[in-house]
Amino acid sequence: MKSFFIAITMGMISAVPSMVLGQMYFETKFKTPFELSDGKNTATYQEIINHYKTLDEKYSQAKLLDLGLSDAGDPLHAFIVSQDLTFDPRHPSRKDKIVVMIMNGIHPGEPDGIDAGMMFFDVILGSQEGMKEYKDLIFVVIPVYNVGGCKNQSPFRRANQNGPSSYGSRGNGRNLDLNRDFIKADSRNTRLFHKLFKDWDPDLFLDTHVSNGADYTYTNTLLATTSDKLPPPQKELLEESLEPFLYQRMKKAGHEMIPYVNVFRGDPKDGYSQFYDSPRYSTGYAALHGCIGFMLENHMLKDFKERVYSTFEFLLDFGTMALKYRKEIKEARSGSASLIQGKKSFPIQWTLDKDQQGSLEFKGYEKVPTISQVTGDTVWVYDREKPWEEEIPYWKRYKVVDSVSKPFAYLIPFAWSELAEELKRNGVEVKKLKTDLSVDQVTHYKISKIETSRRISGGHYYHWQVETEELVARGKFEKEDLLVLCDQEKVRFIIETLEPRATDSYFRWNYFDQVLQRQEWFSTYVFDSYAEKFLEENPEVRAKFDKKMKEDEEFAGNPTLQYIFIFDESPYSEPEYMLYPISRIENPIDF
Repeated sequence: MKSFFIAITMGMISAVPSMVLGQMYFETKFKTPFELSDGKNTATYQEIINHYKTLDEKYSQAKLLDLGLSDAGDPLHAFIVSQDLTFDPRHPSRKDKIVVMIMNGIHPGEPDGIDAGMMFFDVILGSQEGMKEYKDLIFVVIPVYNVGGCKNQSPFRRANQNGPSSYGSRGNGRNLDLNRDFIKADSRNTRLFHKLFKDWDPDLFLDTHVSNGADYTYTNTLLATTSDKLPPPQKELLEESLEPFLYQRMKKAGHEMIPYVNVFRGDPKDGYSQFYDSPRYSTGYAALHGCIGFMLENHMLKDFKERVYSTFEFLLDFGTMALKYRKEIKEARSGSASLIQGKKSFPIQWTLDKDQQGSLEFKGYEKVPTISQVTGDTVWVYDREKPWEEEIPYWKRYKVVDSVSKPFAYLIPFAWSELAEELKRNGVEVKKLKTDLSVDQVTHYKISKIETSRRISGGHYYHWQVETEELVARGKFEKEDLLVLCDQEKVRFIIETLEPRATDSYFRWNYFDQVLQRQEWFSTYVFDSYAEKFLEENPEVRAKFDKKMKEDEEFAGNPTLQYIFIFDESPYSEPEYMLYPISRIENPIDF
């Protein structure tokens, strides 16, 4: 099969790649603000939507969908491109296609994908031969995800970025960074995205960005789903076929790429690690659903015009990759899903494996000290007159540091039933108990240690350290409580959101902070006599108390801590305090 790149070259592109900036010249039918300004301007929200409306009206193979109102009060859209007019994800032909979902403008100050995407779909829809090449693909495109940020354009949004003339803002209509919202789902945008993602269940996902950080020679860097979090079939396909294909194709086209440069204060010469994309990020979220994700991160100091044209090239290569490996993508996804269904234990936390050091060839610039004329302090800058090329350390491997066994089910009390909507929106089946239920052995988690960030993140104070104790007891549940069985397709999503220690669990994002607060208390002048009597009548507590007095200097010098210790050991202690409200039912039950 000849590649789509060749088909486009033969059909639509009017000239070979230019030696100037390595960019590609091609003929579009509907000129974008980017083209009309000779690469200086990006499109506004209305210009973006008008462009896709025009493509919808012009071509039967395209359809622009209104998904609902975003946080900005304007619609969020999806643009579907399908050669055989498969615009409904429930259509039987859907299962034979590779669905490629592309998200542009999650950060509208990084609009390269917005403008490249507008031109890309103009070109392929206008090419009969191009659409025939794509007959086995369905594109599901979000023209601009952060609607509020896109409407909020200014020349002063990205202090470190080389164009365009005006940018959108990172914050959306509620000033949320949407690339941290895929689990906590505080925005309308995210909730609409969840439904779109669930309905189309994409095989590949692409998110387009512009990167901050170090300076180097490359225009494009690439971040893929952390491969060690993928089941073996998808991990092998990603590392051995998909990534190498994209790197080779982009290099051949004059846009050599490097893995996303995860360096912000250091020197690339010292090496860097693969970015860990936990589920709060788009590619980490995609992985929970068995979808391999990619994030194109262009370099902010490269010219906007060059960044957009290189993104156009990447879209061509991404489509070609999906076509070339469509059979392998389907097989790897199916094989991975089967493995996940058969797993008895699931990882919930990973960390960088520093013992497995690799390397990569890197082309950078010397980092040199200079004296700031503003502060008089030393500032390290990159000298573009001093390029270098050498092999540097690269850490790609991640290892599991925490895992849990798969229970039969999770039980959510009715008081927390709003959580059911979060789960259902992500394709999880939730059942409601029709009668009261008693279970012999149920595992409850007691939060034994918690450390919370003092810095707000996405409107939340993230619990960065969580430790738990397991309490096994008889469980009594009531009609209307909710049961989430783990023997279902979305088991990985279930476990990584409902297990409190999981990196981006609902617990860590403050869904259950009420249990971290005491509701009952005591007055010392009343409690003191009770505490004395309680210790006398409970020698095992007395022994624990005396031991702590000897071993813990802070405790021994703080009467308040001593009273709290006794209160927590007494019958007056609230059982709900620090008790995670979701229970694990370990063994099969009738319900």
